[in-house]
Amino acid sequence: MSHREKRKVFIHIGSPKTGTTSFQKALWNTRDSLASDHDTWVVSGKIFPGRGISQCIEIALFVLRSGLDSSPRRTLQEFGNAEISREELQRTLLGELGLNYGKFIISNEDLFFARTKQEASCLLSLLEGFDVAIVLVLRDRNAFARSYNHQVQKQGSQSEDRESVNYTQSDSWIYNYGDCMDTYAYIFGADKVRTIFYDAEVAANRSILPAIWEACELPASLVNNISAIWENAAESGINQVINRNPHGAGTSRSSLLSDIRHRITNLIENI
Repeated sequence: MSHREKRKVFIHIGSPKTGTTSFQKALWNTRDSLASDHDTWVVSGKIFPGRGISQCIEIALFVLRSGLDSSPRRTLQEFGNAEISREELQRTLLGELGLNYGKFIISNEDLFFARTKQEASCLLSLLEGFDVAIVLVLRDRNAFARSYNHQVQKQGSQSEDRESVNYTQSDSWIYNYGDCMDTYAYIFGADKVRTIFYDAEVAANRSILPAIWEACELPASLVNNISAIWENAAESGINQVINRNPHGAGTSRSSLLSDIRHRITNLIENI
């Protein structure tokens, strides 16, 4: 077996509003350490700027069915690359996957919108010869529907087209998690799909990040450092608020700390 056949690729697919941006920011901030110390390359694509997060727009453009009005299509317009070819996308992705690392991490939430075996097969063909694991993050359907509908309305992109990703009525295909899970399981194998339930992880650990990190088999020390940075930043901000408001300092500091940390966690996870 060749070195290429032994290498691993983890595809993180977070349904919208499940901390995907938080995970991608963590990847961006640790990408150099992952590459130099942990034989891991974060595939961020080379066509579009990273903007401080490691999201691989190219993978979604390559995989998703044509005509789907997903955010990567809008990104093409934004960067003036509307005519970019599938061949160029493939060359870009294979260029990174051809680097001499033992593990690769790809994160893109738009892959959640893949619902056909053709799309999953397209992804498999790109990763031929690699040991692939799909890390799928799902949220309670009702909570997801409310949050996603609010996001679409805020963007002003609502659609009455039932095939659109911006059709958010209760009968939308977007809310049918089973189709997404079954599609990837059918093509890659059920044992290759790792499902994380957002609500349970946040309730137990106050954050989704450690669960995704572990599922992608990334070093715990790095995610612990990131969590500590966020915690210290929150503590510093809390102390400033208390110092500026001495009347509230002597009441229930521990309760205030807990409440504000909880609010900060929710904000981070739902960016």
